[in-house]
Amino acid sequence: SDLTNKTNEASTLHNIGMIFKNKGDFAKAIDYYNKALAIRIKEKDTLKIASNYINLGNVYREQKKTIKALRYFKKAYRLNKKSKNKTIQISALSNFALIYSYLKNHKLAIKYIKESLKLAENQTSEMIKSTTYKVASYIFQNSGDYKQALDYFMKYNKLNNKIFSLRKAKQIANMQIKYETEKVKNENLVLKAQELLKTETLKRIKTINFSLFGF
Repeated sequence: SDLTNKTNEASTLHNIGMIFKNKGDFAKAIDYYNKALAIRIKEKDTLKIASNYINLGNVYREQKKTIKALRYFKKAYRLNKKSKNKTIQISALSNFALIYSYLKNHKLAIKYIKESLKLAENQTSEMIKSTTYKVASYIFQNSGDYKQALDYFMKYNKLNNKIFSLRKAKQIANMQIKYETEKVKNENLVLKAQELLKTETLKRIKTINFSLFGF
C-alpha cells in the first residue's frame, strides 16, 4: 500500500542519514534525516518522529552546536513523554545531561542523568541500561565525582561484557544451526545418491538377468 511504501521510504532515508553521520558527513546526514522527518510528520508516526529528532540532535551535539541539539532533544522528549515506550525519554534525558555537561552546568547534567537512570533501571533492555551507565560515568567524571563515575563505569563494563558474551553465544548457536542444517542437507544428498546408485544397480542386475534368459 501507499502508506507502507511511504514508511519504507522514510526508513531508507533515515538509514542513509545514519550512514553519513557515521562517516562524519554531517551536512548530508541532516539532509537525509530531514527528508525522512518530513514523511514521518505527514504519516503522524510520533515514535519515529521522536527518533528522528534524537538523531538530528545527536548530529548537532557532535558538531558542538549545543543550542540546536538541545532544541531537538526537547522536541523528542515532549513528543514522547506520554508514551509507554520510555526509550526516547531515556535517550533525550541522557542527551540533556551530556549537553549541560559540555556547558559545565554540572548541577543540571547530574539532575538529568539521574532522571534517565531512574527510567533505565526499570527497562528490560540491557543495552539501554548499559548505554545509560556509560553516559552516567562520563557525567560524574566531568563533575569531579570520581567515585560515582567509577561505580557507573563498573556497572557499564559488567553489563557490556554480558551483552558481548550473549552476542557471541548467539553467533556460535547460529553457526551451529547452519552447520547442522548443512550436515543434514549433505546426509540427505548422500542418501539420495545411495538410493539412486541402488536403483541403477538393480536395473543393471535385471537387465543382466533378462539377457541371460533371452528376454
